[in-house]
Parts: sequence; structure tokens; C-alpha cells
Amino acid sequence: MKIIFDFTRKFFSRLIILALIALILIAFEAYKENQADIDKRIAKIDKKINLLKISNEKISQKIRNLEIKKNTTLKAVNNKTQEINQIAKELKQNKEKNFGHKLGPVKYSKKLFRLSQLQLKRLPLWIQYTGKMFEIVEATKEMAINNTKIATLEYQQTVIKQSNIIDYIILHNITLLKTHHLIILASIFYSLFFGRVTLKAINYYIFAPLARISSPILINDVDNMTESSIRYGTPQKEIVLPIKNNESLVVKPGWYTLSTAGLTRTRFFWKRSKPFSCYAMGLINMTEFRNNNSALREIKIASEINPNHAVIPVHLQDHPGYIVRHNHVVAISGDTLKLEKKWQFWDWRSWLYGNIRYVYFTGTGSIYVHGHGAVSTNDAIANSHIKEWHIIGMDTATPFKMTRADTFINYWLNKKPLYDIHFPKQGRFLQQQSLGIKDEKIFRSLLEDIMVAIGKVLGF
Repeated sequence: MKIIFDFTRKFFSRLIILALIALILIAFEAYKENQADIDKRIAKIDKKINLLKISNEKISQKIRNLEIKKNTTLKAVNNKTQEINQIAKELKQNKEKNFGHKLGPVKYSKKLFRLSQLQLKRLPLWIQYTGKMFEIVEATKEMAINNTKIATLEYQQTVIKQSNIIDYIILHNITLLKTHHLIILASIFYSLFFGRVTLKAINYYIFAPLARISSPILINDVDNMTESSIRYGTPQKEIVLPIKNNESLVVKPGWYTLSTAGLTRTRFFWKRSKPFSCYAMGLINMTEFRNNNSALREIKIASEINPNHAVIPVHLQDHPGYIVRHNHVVAISGDTLKLEKKWQFWDWRSWLYGNIRYVYFTGTGSIYVHGHGAVSTNDAIANSHIKEWHIIGMDTATPFKMTRADTFINYWLNKKPLYDIHFPKQGRFLQQQSLGIKDEKIFRSLLEDIMVAIGKVLGF
């Protein structure tokens, strides 16, 4: 029943991820096409607006020319009118002083003829002036119509610019998922639903046989190392550690339950000179307990969260290198202990193993290591095999190799480690009883898997 539930949960979670990716691709394509459509429509309207503006410029020039002609005609009309008024005035004055008294009949007749002639000449000028006025009114009307069209088109541009991808999808009945999007979705579908089994098949049928026939990996080739350079204490769930005068003990948060009086301070990095290596080993935000007087100071270390965690002391004496798995160190004592790292870029076996950098302790001091459940040591048994994730500490002078230790179906369905670590010679290592409780929430589990993979490559 649990297998069916897990399968259903994973199937629908992957389906939801695939649907979200499809929606993102659709939204991206719709946004891109909507922007292209907006630019196209805006450009089309800009072309119309520019034509109307050009038309308005021509109309403005026409109005200016008409104004000049109108003013010229009006000036001619005014000149004729002025002359007409002058003759009419003279004729009126002559009439009031008896006809022919001041002007002779001939002269009077000429004036009258001239008056009629001027009036006849002024009439077409008035008609021409009125025509120019009507032309100006029509041109102004045409310009007003063009300005109205420009305002309408600019409003259309504003509406178009405010359109979004939803409007585009509703208004356009088009296929938003292109061929390359379908290829991407097919690749993601394969990765989500068949990627894990494909990688596991490659690991099982290609990498595992190569690991079996390869020679052992040796991190530090040390010939003169003595048995006394490393010594294990007794694993306990609670350890009381005495601190003598001028000695110190550095403990991770959540692992000390009792301390007597003395100097206490925070060490953000265990070794300030190597912050990245400390971060890789989880040796950050630690508490240092130091004894600066002759009285004995005691620190009790134990897990504050899980009472099933056992702690084992690992005492090193001028040791060339001891590896402890990330986040399994709970306390360190010894000022001469150092962190070293070794890269294995050019060793293809390390790439096959999936670990190209090793971070380890060297020198003299004590390391307190915790494990899930019981913790045991191995100093005498040769040619031993142990599951990879059960090892929490090992000697860098011990050769080891990877061997396939499970069937493909069990490796695929049960999420169990495929490899055992094989120590062909006498293996000196620490072993924990269980792997601990893994977060069952799928996204946290996925993140944990990714971080574990990265950490394994970089020696975390």
C-alpha cells in the first residue's frame, strides 16, 4: 500500500511540475508574441498618424498661402473702397451745392463713370476674398478632422499598450506551444518520469562494473604510520569531558548540555584561516569553552534532539589525515589539529566514486563524532564490505574501492545505496548503525539529494 501511495504522490507531483513548466512556456511565448503583436499594431497606427501629420503640415502651408492671398485681395478691396468713398463724397458735396455749380457736366459724368467702374472692379475682388475665406474654413475643418483622427489613433495605441497575455490568448486562436517547446516538454517529461531510472541504469550497468575492476583509491600514501597515531574511545550517548588549565573544547550548538564556570565564546569558523573548508565540514557557529585557571572545568556533550545519537572520541597523534563525514563532528579539542584538503582531479577513479575533493583532519588532538544509533569501529577485520552511507569516519591511509552490492530492481525501487565500500586490506573506519530519518516531503527530499550530491563531489 505504501508503494502505491508513494508512486501516486510522485506521479502527480511530477505531473504538476510538468504542467507548471508548460504554463510558463505558454506564458513566455504568449508574452513574446503579444509584444510582437503590440509593436506591429503600434507601428501600423504610427504610420497612419504620420500620414495625418504630414497632411496637416500641407494643410497648414495651404492655409498660410491662402492667408497671404486673402490679405492681398483684402488690401486691393480696401484700396478700391477708399477710392470709391472719395468719389462718392465728392459727388455728394457737389449735389448739395447745386448740380453742375462746382463740377461741370463733363467732369461730373467722368466721376460718375469712374465710380461705377471702381465698383465693378471691386465686386470680383470681394468674391475672390470670400472664396479664400471659405477655402481657409474648409482647410481648418479638414485639419480639425485629422486632429480628431490622430487623437483616436493615439487612444487606440494606449489601449493596445495596456493589453496583456490573457487578452492575446483570448483574442487570438493560435498555437502557443511551438515545436521547440514540445521538444523541451518532452525532454522534461522524460527527465521527470524516466530520468531517475535511466541514471540508475547507467550507474548500475556501466559505472558499477568499472568501479569493480578498478584499483583501490588511496588518499594518503603513508608508510611510517604507527598504530598509536589513531585511538578510538568508547561510544556513549553522553560524555563528560574535563578541560585542564589553558586547554579548550570547541562544541557545535545543540550538543552541550552542561558546563561549569569558565571562559565561553563563539567561534563562527573553527579555523578562521580556512573558512571554506570549515563550512564544507559543517564546523561553523561553534562554541569554545576554555579553562584559564587551575581548577578543572567539565563540559557534558550529548544530543539535545535525538537521544539515540552516540558519540565516539577519535584521538589522533601526529596523524596524516582522518576523514569525518559532513555534520558528524560535534566537538574538537587540540590546538594543533588542522584541516587539510586534497583534490583528485586527474584520478578517474575519484570521478567514478563521485568525490574529487577530500577534506580531513591532521595533527594531534581529539575529534568527537556522532552517529545514528550504535557506533562501532573496525581496526582488525580485513577485506571488509560496508554500505557507503554507514561510514562516518575513515583513515586516509586506508585503500578502498566501490563494489556493486544490490540488484537493479531493489536499487531502483527502494532508494538504497548501490555501492558498498570495499576495504581490501585492514580497514580503519567508523560505522553508524542507521542512516537517520530522511525528510519525506518531496521538495525537501529533492533539495537534500541535490545538496548531498554536490557535497559528495566537493568533499563535504
